[in-house]
Amino acid sequence: MKKLLLFSGSGVGNIIQSTPCIKALFSLDYEIDVVTWFIPETAEPSISILTAMDEVKTVFNLSTDLPFLELYKYDKICFLKISPPEAVISYFNIREYKSFVIIKYPENGSVNEVEMNMILAKELGYEGETPDTFCPYEEVDLPSFDFIFVTQGNPNPFWDIKKWPYFVQFSEELIKKGYSVSVVDNYDRLVYPSEVEDYTFDLTFLQKCGLIKKAKNVIGIDSGLSHASNALKTNTYVLFGPTSIIKCAPLGKNTKIITNQKDGRGCQRWQEYMNFWAEIKPEHEMKNITIEQVNKEVFK
Repeated sequence: MKKLLLFSGSGVGNIIQSTPCIKALFSLDYEIDVVTWFIPETAEPSISILTAMDEVKTVFNLSTDLPFLELYKYDKICFLKISPPEAVISYFNIREYKSFVIIKYPENGSVNEVEMNMILAKELGYEGETPDTFCPYEEVDLPSFDFIFVTQGNPNPFWDIKKWPYFVQFSEELIKKGYSVSVVDNYDRLVYPSEVEDYTFDLTFLQKCGLIKKAKNVIGIDSGLSHASNALKTNTYVLFGPTSIIKCAPLGKNTKIITNQKDGRGCQRWQEYMNFWAEIKPEHEMKNITIEQVNKEVFK
């Protein structure tokens, strides 16, 4: 079997969006090792997702393992668009290897990240349909909730702009209507009504995915657990304000997007592999997505 080394991103959503490409590459008879970089906040879920894939043989940490990898043993060395910067390629002279695959990806934000990643698989000969995203889960002996909230993405304050300020108020309305509600990532320790079950610090990532798998609905911001919910085929509603719908939206018939964006681009832009915010207009502000909008979509 041919050996392929794939450099991927590190965010949970990025990892999930890379899984269709990994499935497609595996179908071409590649034995796949993945290199990613682990930051403390996402290390556990990132490792959990990749190591659970039958298509992945070994997962390497960019920071600690790359200097010791025997790159010459690989038939193909490939980078996804959301992978480490050019400095990594240059430092390790990766372009000098005949096995290095040069891909001219489109500009970030011009296509969905799943389809962006699939360009690599197609370049290497894949001709089938885009596979579904993948996310593992662990079954949990807990109730099946009517609604699970995904309220927070990456804990880096840079991403606070993605938070929706009405989750507590919305939970109060849902409870009055008789619905059961849970939250799985309340790292801001918001004070929810006592009826809301908070599993933020009680469950592992895979257990949270198990809870999401059996839920009736998930309402969340653009984050890794929202991508997990989409991959697990749970009925999912994702609120988009500043981030790019074109690039980041989960692809699935079970997922609906709630937004005020006019062009699907948001105000998220990129310089090389780094994110930054362009002009933030009212359509990009999460506070302008009203509870009435969410109710209209969820209960129509």
